[in-house]
Amino acid sequence: MNERYDQRIPSKLTSFIWYFVKSHRLKLLSMFAVSLAWAILSSVQPYTLKLIIDAVSNYTQIQGSLASVVMLPSILYILSGIAFNYVYRLYDYLHLLLMPKLQAEIIDKMVEHTERHSHRFFQNALGGGIASQIKDLARSIHEIIEILMDRIFANFMALVVACITLSQVHIIVAAILATWSFFFILSSYYFSKKALVLAENLSTAQSTTIGTIVDSFANIMTVRLFARRNAEQCFIRKKLDHQVACEQALDRYKLNVGKIQGYSMVFMNIIILIFLVYAKQANLVTVGDFVLAMSLTLTIPESVWKLSSEFVPFSQAIGQCQQAMKLVSTPHEITDLSNASSLMIKKGEIEFKNVSFGYSSGKKLINNLSLKIEGGQKIGLVGFSGSGKSTFVNLITRLFDVQHGSICIDGQDIRTVTQASLRQNIGYIPQDPLLFHRSLKENIMYGKPEASEKELLEATQNAHAKEFIDSYELGYETMVGERGVKLSGGQRQRIAIARAFLKNAPILILDEATSSLDTQTEQQIQESIDLLVHNKTVIVVAHRLSTLLNMDRLIVFDSGQIIEDGTHSELLAKDGLYAKLWNAQISGFINDNFGKDELEDIDDLE
Repeated sequence: MNERYDQRIPSKLTSFIWYFVKSHRLKLLSMFAVSLAWAILSSVQPYTLKLIIDAVSNYTQIQGSLASVVMLPSILYILSGIAFNYVYRLYDYLHLLLMPKLQAEIIDKMVEHTERHSHRFFQNALGGGIASQIKDLARSIHEIIEILMDRIFANFMALVVACITLSQVHIIVAAILATWSFFFILSSYYFSKKALVLAENLSTAQSTTIGTIVDSFANIMTVRLFARRNAEQCFIRKKLDHQVACEQALDRYKLNVGKIQGYSMVFMNIIILIFLVYAKQANLVTVGDFVLAMSLTLTIPESVWKLSSEFVPFSQAIGQCQQAMKLVSTPHEITDLSNASSLMIKKGEIEFKNVSFGYSSGKKLINNLSLKIEGGQKIGLVGFSGSGKSTFVNLITRLFDVQHGSICIDGQDIRTVTQASLRQNIGYIPQDPLLFHRSLKENIMYGKPEASEKELLEATQNAHAKEFIDSYELGYETMVGERGVKLSGGQRQRIAIARAFLKNAPILILDEATSSLDTQTEQQIQESIDLLVHNKTVIVVAHRLSTLLNMDRLIVFDSGQIIEDGTHSELLAKDGLYAKLWNAQISGFINDNFGKDELEDIDDLE
């Protein structure tokens, strides 16, 4: 159990951001202070230049040498330039200390939180989509903080300081700049509403294009076998054309808005220039004042422009965050009790007590099922596809919670023990094992990361996997590809079996564990499995009934109910569903993955 995990991650955006930022508040406050210093210095340097110009223009020989007159303002000008550059770099330094770590913490916590969602949650969501939402959440919070601090706060404060400075030149100059800035920001907010719609259209188009390309690559074999490469390329080009049209519409709108706002900036500069000429003629301002005012009215509008241009990115970042926050707002379906204990296995006895369960509300797949499996017993599950065998297994592993009744292991209700301890005591070999895009060694040792080299070799030998592993140039360090795509189905299954050997859990579930193997390999694996199941409680799901002959009991499912229970010979003697399945299978009338319709067809022939 990860002790760092805190389930109380806030589901409101502001609280969520503070949840992660609060441990870095000193750095954050430092960045705000540095932004404020940058805003002040952006007006200080032009002001010191004004002092130099006034000193030069008002110089008389009575004052002594010109150098001595301009010495102090020149030093102030140089120092303000150095300070401005230092503050700028200091902000970047604080940024690199905070932001990468903050993003990593958000991703770490969100992965941790998301992994605790139920199996049902992941069945109803795309893994790539979840990963993308987590990435977008971390990136968007980074953008929100950066926009607020680096662009909105810093540029707004630069405007405020500039207006205060210009008020020292003449209050009218400051009023002109402040009035223009107010209407510029207001118009930007108005124009940003349509720009946001166009930006969202572009984002949707980009996502659709990427999704289409990913889907095409994922089905590349189908594309090739149906000779549809050119048609697929045309289909992708249509998506790209739509994306281009959306991007051009957004850029065209920005261009038109930019022209209007740009003309307003020129108009504002002309008005201030005219007023300054009049003020200089009336001796209301000095030459230094004139230069200071013109300098600030040329540079500050750029800050106002940057501030105003952040409405759309800020709204997009908020929207992305709120979309991704659904991962937090969706409650965990299966959770550990606050006082949950670790599962203690003595015998490995499993008991279903009046268990009812359905995947959808109102429809019960399993209804009031009771069954006891003795510790160390080997059980085979038989039935048509969809009869409830996999559900039975999923309930034991607590991938789903029972809706009524209870499941106990050695007398312990599995809802009262931690999920981690439950699953640590269960070995599971699925029909189609999926592997990580990691080395063979890492995949095998996933069941027991602390295993020794000797244990690793023994596990692969027992699973008859060592032979093909040694055939690779890199051996155990060979990368298996995404989901183990570089390996055959039989090889992936042998890796899964080796993993189970290494884990050596007291309860073992085999779900069609040898279905992908050829007859010779299956015989070898069966010998290994015979070793693996020794002194364990074993549940085997199989359509190939011949693999269940050595089971202590066979449980026959039909529509979520147990209709037969006994040994192979006992069930044959009952001449029920199992006997029909057995006779039909050995006669070759139905294949291993039989369905109810096939058996009904056989009954009709009889």
